[in-house]
Amino acid sequence: MFLVVHGELLMDQSALTGESLPVKKHNGDEILSGAICKEGEAEAISSFSIDFLRLFADFLVLFSHWHGKIFVYGQNNRSS
Repeated sequence: MFLVVHGELLMDQSALTGESLPVKKHNGDEILSGAICKEGEAEAISSFSIDFLRLFADFLVLFSHWHGKIFVYGQNNRSS
């Protein structure tokens, strides 16, 4: 699946869901893999990427609690 980030689409999902009419997709809506874009333009991101990033963030939180440290992405943690 993909998530619409910016734009608007008219998607034909009839082969996947049986809906006879195309469905409008806006920002934040999911697009089914295999749906056909009939009209419009949009930017989308794979929902797998989003799930992976959430899982990775959860792992970092658990790992930091286990080690008793808080890691801040993008900052150097130097001890003096």
